[in-house]
Amino acid sequence: MSIIFPLLQNEYKKAYVFRRKINFSEPKIYTGGGGVDIVKWSTLSSKKQNDALKKRWYVYYSFRNPETGKFTRQRQIKGGANTLKTKN
Repeated sequence: MSIIFPLLQNEYKKAYVFRRKINFSEPKIYTGGGGVDIVKWSTLSSKKQNDALKKRWYVYYSFRNPETGKFTRQRQIKGGANTLKTKN
């Protein structure tokens, strides 16, 4: 049993070595205080759309810090989104 046990442990490690941690989260859009769902944008009334466009919008995501190995949130990326008059 003592000879087989290290071999089994080695095979177990090989089987799970291919799991990779993701380095970035999927970017998300923050749509102001009201939390407008941009997927349902066309179903909103024009007043709600205009109100949503007046609030601040930005893109955010997280990345894996190479030193700590933990996710760190990236600063807000506004890119002039608040100056636009329409969603497109």
